[in-house]
Amino acid sequence: MHDAANATLVDLVEIQMTELIRQASIVQRHTKRSRFASPGNSNSSGVPIHRRLLDAPDVNLALQWRRCDKLFLAGVGAPFTAPEDSGDAVVALNSYLYSEPIANPPLEVGMALHWLAVDGVQPSAAANPGVEPSKPAVGRLATSSLVLEDDRVSLTASSVRLAHKLLPHVVSEELRLYFLRVTATIEKNREDCSTAIESRAVQQQTLAILNSIGLDSGVQELVPFLVQFAEYQIYHSFSQEGATTKTPRYCRLLVQLIEGLLRNKHMHLELHLHQLIPPLLTCVVAHRVDFNTYYCDGEHSWLLRREAASTLANVVDIYGDQYTTLKARILKTMCEAAVSDKLPTQYGGIVGLSLFGPKAIEAFLLPLCVRHWSKWEKQLKMLLACNSKSYQIQLLEVLHCQQVLLESLGEYILSGDLCFEMSVLMEEEFATTFGEKFTSLAVTRFN
Repeated sequence: MHDAANATLVDLVEIQMTELIRQASIVQRHTKRSRFASPGNSNSSGVPIHRRLLDAPDVNLALQWRRCDKLFLAGVGAPFTAPEDSGDAVVALNSYLYSEPIANPPLEVGMALHWLAVDGVQPSAAANPGVEPSKPAVGRLATSSLVLEDDRVSLTASSVRLAHKLLPHVVSEELRLYFLRVTATIEKNREDCSTAIESRAVQQQTLAILNSIGLDSGVQELVPFLVQFAEYQIYHSFSQEGATTKTPRYCRLLVQLIEGLLRNKHMHLELHLHQLIPPLLTCVVAHRVDFNTYYCDGEHSWLLRREAASTLANVVDIYGDQYTTLKARILKTMCEAAVSDKLPTQYGGIVGLSLFGPKAIEAFLLPLCVRHWSKWEKQLKMLLACNSKSYQIQLLEVLHCQQVLLESLGEYILSGDLCFEMSVLMEEEFATTFGEKFTSLAVTRFN
């Protein structure tokens, strides 16, 4: 290369390097990360000379400002030490350019859009948490009907561990302590208290926590974690390894927690309906609230179904206008439960249908009431002749089903919305089966 070309190339490189260093210094000053180093030299007055240190990010930002390619450097800022070898290695530039890079360049940070929920249903996308595209989601709202069998309900503890793992990185310290206090207080109700004073203290703390969930503002960031906690705890309580003597009572607290989230005007649950509705439906229409008959906790198992059905009705009242298929899907599950062979499932289906008003009772319960009542009467005659404990439990189930059916029919009669058209034969069967049982209701209505 000629001397003139060398001089021109050196001048151009010097100009470009000077401009790049000047722009990198401007970037470093604006980012407020300027650093100085003293190489040991001093001026004529003896004052040490400080030189500005430029980092690779500052140079890259300056290159990006000039619309040039970035430099992917490693070990920038380390002091340069000349090799001890006397001879310099000769590098072929062409072979170096076509060789594989030693380290992969870092990926650019970017954003992508995806659907979190469509009509209350979480799509099976890889970007959504907790979704396995290869397996169908059991118990999801997207299915045509909810599976009523208890052995199909399964959920691992990985989701809850993930919540605790992500919690410190997503929310503030105050909200993290709030979440831990809420979950710890609710989980205390699974354990047996040693003294009556301790039991009363746990009940007071639980009541305060539930009231706080329904009123506090500024806890919207905790909604995904609270929903995931309630979902996992309900499914775990319905599993064989999670069943205890307090399973129905503990599930009632979890349903009350969900009710508090719905009652809180400062929380938005639209994106979490697909996680809330399946466990609530399970509490309503599941065959058993535990896997051991002797674990049954008296009236709490029946109150659990009523409270879960009431919470579902509130969900439909709040979000039914936004998601037009929500009410239809829940009613379909309730109708399938009302014609089930299992008495507790029938009880939950009847309770759920009755909470949707006289129209639902007229459309779904009135055509079934005579057939169900006749079947229950036959079962009562058979069970009254037996004295076994298992038969006593079945007798209790039949009586509860009869009671809730009478309450539903009474609510329909007292509403004054008697538009159901039945044949003459059906009128005679209805009058013969329920005539005497509705005498007090008729007197109350006309008085």
